[in-house]
Formats: sequence, structure tokens, C-alpha cells
Amino acid sequence: MTHDARVTLTVLARHGLTLENLSFDTELAAYLLGAGRRSGFPLHEVAADYASRAVDAPVTAKKERGALDDSQFFAREKERAIRGAEAIFAIRAVQEPRLGAEGLTDVLCGIELPVAPILSALERQGVCADAKTFVDMSASLGSQLAELESKIHALAGETFTINSPKQLAVILFEKLQLPAGKKTTTGYSTDADVLEQLAPDHEIVAAVLQYRELSKLKGTYADAMPALIRKDGRIHTSLHQTVAATGRLSSSSPNLQNIPIRTSVGREIRRAFVAPPGWTLLACDYSQIELRLFAHVSEDPEMCAAFASGEDIHKYTAGRIYGLDPKDVTADMRRAAKTVNFAVLYGISDFALARQLKIPQSESKALKENYFARFPGVKGYLDDTIAFARQKGYVQTLLGRKRWIPDINARVFQFRQAAERAAANMPIQGTSADIMKLAMIKVWDLLEREKPESRMLLQVHDELLFECPPGEVAEMGEKVRHAMETAYPLRVTLDVEVKTGKTWADVTPVG
Repeated sequence: MTHDARVTLTVLARHGLTLENLSFDTELAAYLLGAGRRSGFPLHEVAADYASRAVDAPVTAKKERGALDDSQFFAREKERAIRGAEAIFAIRAVQEPRLGAEGLTDVLCGIELPVAPILSALERQGVCADAKTFVDMSASLGSQLAELESKIHALAGETFTINSPKQLAVILFEKLQLPAGKKTTTGYSTDADVLEQLAPDHEIVAAVLQYRELSKLKGTYADAMPALIRKDGRIHTSLHQTVAATGRLSSSSPNLQNIPIRTSVGREIRRAFVAPPGWTLLACDYSQIELRLFAHVSEDPEMCAAFASGEDIHKYTAGRIYGLDPKDVTADMRRAAKTVNFAVLYGISDFALARQLKIPQSESKALKENYFARFPGVKGYLDDTIAFARQKGYVQTLLGRKRWIPDINARVFQFRQAAERAAANMPIQGTSADIMKLAMIKVWDLLEREKPESRMLLQVHDELLFECPPGEVAEMGEKVRHAMETAYPLRVTLDVEVKTGKTWADVTPVG
């Protein structure tokens, strides 16, 4: 029994110790009972919430020790640890019946607890990284930023600090007289929402957004990553179970979940993650899992039939909403249908959809109306899910994970609308996260049972990443594919794409 099993397992492993038969974790239980809490679930807060016990927060900085010498400090920490252990037993006594009452015991015991040791092992394993690729990328991004800076200053007619919101606001809204968005107490807002609305019509705004994106990627990845490569030649991210309200994993130091997938810079970042010499990276990726789940939960016969036939779902959707035979669907129509598919899935408004597709709002509204007319099961599912949330105050995944939606009946329209989007999407995103965790457990059991040399490295979005020695790649690919595709039964098949390559950016489909 622990609080924060992943960290506990990691610390014990550093000292050559193994914790087995993990039966309960008060942090994971608190997360399941209150997913979405912004402050996290530190022991001292969970102890106060569930057991009315006072447990001191751990001292992490030497300056916080005050005048205590080492012996006094360690005596105090020993006492804190004893009180913490006592609190964990008291917390469990309260949490366990609540988990049972909320139907969350199986989620804890069948998903979250088995995943914790896997995450600990992945963190300790790390991923091989090439420092030179990051250094070269930093230089390239520096040149691109310098060019953008010159372009922005030329468009502005003067030099200014691009990363200064105040100076940027003066240039955009006072000198250039662009349409101003919301105004804050310190002046005009230049946040992403405001600039993205202006970008299609104003070259300087598009350049500023690109500058911001490249600057962030340079600082977060290209500049910072070489220092994170340890003596073993690997980067060791931290993987978290209790951050995302949907149940998805998150990562930090560095955050590997936020690497852009479809941009050239994102691909360059992934190119720095490499296989050991002579080995190969194996990436196994769920294909369109959220749309497949949408078909499953909505039971829409058209959508289920599309997946059952193996058709391109976006082309199929385009044919339906444009009233065309799929063979007559253009690439632009398919792109628009893909955007509509995800707009419906994520509850994107007509206005936001129009902005994404760069079409009038009346057209985006008509596209969604055509979509719902062609896929009535989807509209019924969304309406039923929001109605359930209004009545119960929560929504849940197929496996029972819950998310409470406190603003679902809010009087303020914006709060209620945001709550409705969260309510409609969480069962899909959350079930996807649950299935991925079940797949990780299944694959990990396979690795433990068969003892191949291949190693699991990461879970990012809908993908599992491995490194394989010569001779194991093809077999591992098929075994992982089968484990992932059979992780949870659905009305439509789960489909996994298997890719291999020498770098994470260069993995390509097998066969």
C-alpha cells in the first residue's frame, strides 16, 4: 500500500529493492474519486481531505531546513514519514468504500495499479537520444527566428520586442489599427485566441504566431534536451497518471506528449530519438481509435459499417455529407470531412469550425447539420450523454472511470457550453486512455512472460514505442499488434499500424 506508487517503486528500485503485490494507492484512489483537481493529490492534502490528519509537506530544498542540522532534519523526516504511513491506512479506510460505491474499484485494481510499475520501469529505461541532432536543430531554428524577426519588424515598420505582449499590442492595435480583441487590465490581449482570428487576414500576425511557436520549440526542446541526456545516453521523462481528468497519461521533464506530430519541426525533434546501434525502433499506433469508439458508443449503423468495410472513414464521411459517391470526393472535401469528424467528436462550435476550414459560419453550420442527418446515431449519443451529465453530474467511460462535470447546469452560457463539450468528449477520450492502459498491461505481461530483449520505451498519445534487437522486430510487431487490437472488445475492430525505423521520426509502416 502506497501513496504515489510510481515514485515509490522508482526510489526503491534505485536501492535494489522491489515492491510486489501492490494492493492500494491513496493518490490513485484520490485521483479516481476527484479527477481534474488542479492542485494534484499530495499526501498532506489527501490526508486532510479524507482522514482529517495533519501530515507535513516534504521538505525538498536545503534552505527550507532552517537551522536544523542533518541529524535533526532526518529525525524530523522520520517522524513525518511515520505520520504519513499512519495517514495512508486511515485514508484507505475512507477511500475504499467510496470507490466501491462509485463503481471505481475495478478501475483502480484493474487499470491504474497495474500501470504504475510499468511507468516506473519506462522512466528508468529512458530513450536513446542524439545530442548533435538537437544542437543542429537549435542552430537551424535560431536562423529561422532571425529571419522571422526581420520580416515582422519590416511589416511593422520598426523594431520592437516581439515577445513583449505590451509592445506587440501597440504595434498591432494602435499603429497598424488591426481589429482589437478583448482588452485586459494591462491593455489589449495578444493571446493565441485573439491572434489566430486575425492571422488569415494579416501577414504580420501569422508571422508572430509562427515566431512564438518556433521560439517555444527551440527553448523547450532543441536548447533544453541536450542537458537532459544522462550518462547512459538516454532521456528519462517522468510519466504521470493523476494529471489529466480523462485518464490520459502526461509527461514532464521533458514533456514528450507535446511534440508536434505533423510539423517539420516536430519531426526533427523526433529524429533525435534513436535506436541503439544495430537495433530498431518499433512504433505501434492505434488508428483512429477515438472515431472507432464514437462508432461503438453511438451505435450509428452508417459509421459502424464504414469501419467494418475498411473504408477510409474521412472519405466515407465526405461522401455522405456532400451527397457524393466516395470515388468522387476530392482531397479538399476529405480534409473538410476529417475536420468535421473531429469537430463533432470534440464539440467544436460552428464558429471555430468555420475558422478552421476558412469558410463562412453558415457553411460550417450546414456541414454539421448534414453530418448529423447522415449519422443520426451520433447526434443521439451526444444528446443522451449531455442529458445524463445534467441528471447525474458526471459522465463515465466504458470501463467505469468517472469525471464530474460541476458546470453542466451553470447559468452562465459559456460555462455551461464548455461543460457540455467536456461531457460529450470525456467518455471517448477516457475510454481511449483506458484501452491504451489495458494494452500496456497486456504487452508488459507478454514481455515479462516471454523475456525478449526488446524493451518498451514510451506511451505517447495512441502509440507505444519499443526498441528491438535484430531478429525480434517482425515478431514483436505482430505480437504487440495482436495485444493492442484485442485489449478491449468493440463493435468495430481496433486497428493498429506497426512502423519501424532507426529514429522516431523515420518509422514507416511495415508491409
